[in-house]
Amino acid sequence: MQYSVDNKIIVTQSGITTPDDESTQLIISAVPLRLLTYFVKNSNRLITREEIFYHVWEMHDLTPSGTALATQMSYLRKILSSYGLGDDVLITKPKLGFIFNATITQTTGISETIHNENEEIKWKKNKNNTICYIIIFCAVLTTITYLFFFKTAKESDINWYTLSTIKGCHVYIMNPDISQTVSMYYQKKAYEFITKNGLRCDADDMVLIHIQRPDTNGHDNVYETKQFYSYCKKMKGNHTCDNTYFSAGKID
Repeated sequence: MQYSVDNKIIVTQSGITTPDDESTQLIISAVPLRLLTYFVKNSNRLITREEIFYHVWEMHDLTPSGTALATQMSYLRKILSSYGLGDDVLITKPKLGFIFNATITQTTGISETIHNENEEIKWKKNKNNTICYIIIFCAVLTTITYLFFFKTAKESDINWYTLSTIKGCHVYIMNPDISQTVSMYYQKKAYEFITKNGLRCDADDMVLIHIQRPDTNGHDNVYETKQFYSYCKKMKGNHTCDNTYFSAGKID
């Protein structure tokens, strides 16, 4: 079951998407997604901290804490704000708990489910060939961008990991072990790249992104050195890629 929040976002089993034609999907990790889902299912009533601790942490064999809850609440507020939901959607009642102040509508998501299943079938059919093409592409990329990015061994095993689906484009990154802040920053930069270039992705197209050593250093801004973007379009069984590079500096 999916839930529409104020007709601005749809909470799914994996994260958040938007109800418009050019939907923007954000994948959310388990704990904040459970917290958001619990708020949605219990909207417009006071939810105590103890209730949240039990349903979000303890039921899943995790140890809750006030610090962990504060961190997840801050993260959810930032996400909801980025989708145009105001501060009043998550109301804090000091010493009592929270109220999720929104209009919630349940949706079946049938069409989206069918679409995702079709996409998964297409992906599985082409998975083996796609992996080969990506390995070849990455080997060439390693050679071309030696002075720009890696400065490591001549041969390098590179895997691309799914980041998100943005405006219908499958976006991939090299390192899946990144913080939520850096993940949101990657998705923001991907959205800007796709929008600026007017990309209209087909099911098998890919957008590849690599930002060299992004580091939040406890701040909201991410400091970067070199950036790489590539739009790879499936043509006659192969991916043809257009590469874009940005070198050095801090980009807000």
